[in-house]
Amino acid sequence: MDPQAQASNKTPMYIGLAVLALLIVGGILLYVFVFKCEEDGGECITTSDCCEGLECVDSKCSSSTPTASPRPVVVVNNVEPEPEPETEPEPEPEPEPEPESTTCSDWFLNNECGPNTTLTPGVVIGNSESECCVSALNCEGTWSACTEACEGIDGRTFTQTQGQFGTGAACPEATACQPGEGACPPKEWFWDEEDGALSCTQVCANNGMSCVDGDWGIHNQEDLEGILGEEADTICNRGYGASHVSFAPYIWNDMCLYRTTWGSQEGSWNSSPGKSICDHQPGGYDRICKCVPPSP
Repeated sequence: MDPQAQASNKTPMYIGLAVLALLIVGGILLYVFVFKCEEDGGECITTSDCCEGLECVDSKCSSSTPTASPRPVVVVNNVEPEPEPETEPEPEPEPEPEPESTTCSDWFLNNECGPNTTLTPGVVIGNSESECCVSALNCEGTWSACTEACEGIDGRTFTQTQGQFGTGAACPEATACQPGEGACPPKEWFWDEEDGALSCTQVCANNGMSCVDGDWGIHNQEDLEGILGEEADTICNRGYGASHVSFAPYIWNDMCLYRTTWGSQEGSWNSSPGKSICDHQPGGYDRICKCVPPSP
């Protein structure tokens, strides 16, 4: 056979082989660059190089985005870095100050009380005329103390701390110290005004006190006037006299008789000179009885 003819017969075969080779090479390239994907951990350039569900992170296909690793603490010459300063908390807002209280004296500096009224005394809170002005004030004050001398009207003093104003109560009138007030000795002399119907024991008991037998110390006119006080001249309008009976002192027909020691006889009422007894009821005589506070 003609060699030229043989070559022309093989040409289609060569062409077919070339096309087949191109298809194989193209398929390999298509698989490598198009259809082939990298599994988890495979190298990649972009996310498209990784299989579905994977991302290209740090040139590796990964199923999740790793968190950034903390910055390492660098120790230089074994010296730790200074800690970051703590953030100071924001200060709480200060509460608004409460308004200061105003006394009536403060109010009165720029205001005046109306007619027939005056400023309320003392430290009183108020911001209006109705609070700070009053129409009446009572007189107030203190009395001087009563001593053993039992000060009378002229001997006592009243120290006024607040004057009377408007319809308020007036200051009290001077009074004498009363028995038992302060250091003033309690009243100790009482008399039976029922013509001797009561003994001194009963008279003292009626006044919440007790009677004790003994020398009551009334042995002359001066002693008797001392216990009767300002009423002596009225009560004793027939004068004074001495009596040796043991229920003296007493009042008989407006004559005041004191206890005397003469004529004392053993075994009689007046067996002890000057002694007075509590329980005797003479009848017809107003006894003057000495009473003492009851024993505790």
